Amino acid sequence: MSQNTPIQIELPAEVAALLERYQQITGTAPEQYINELVVKTLPTIKAIVEAMEEAAESDDPEKVMQLFGQKMAQEMIQRRNEVAAAQADTATH
Repeated sequence: MSQNTPIQIELPAEVAALLERYQQITGTAPEQYINELVVKTLPTIKAIVEAMEEAAESDDPEKVMQLFGQKMAQEMIQRRNEVAAAQADTATH
């Protein structure tokens, strides 16, 4: 299991106030909300970083987008397969 790394971010006052109101209603702390948001967007972040790294040597700006599309498709297929495997495992137990 990986270890968490704390980071500090500054939010615009309007965002902080909105997250505070959200916490009052849902009981979800801003840190929890932001963490879940980041976790859910990891496939996108991973795909764009990998695409940018692979295309770094290219002078073709469209290369990044082409690689990004390929990486996102790979991530989506992997996620779909993981969900299907988890569902199959649950169905057999």
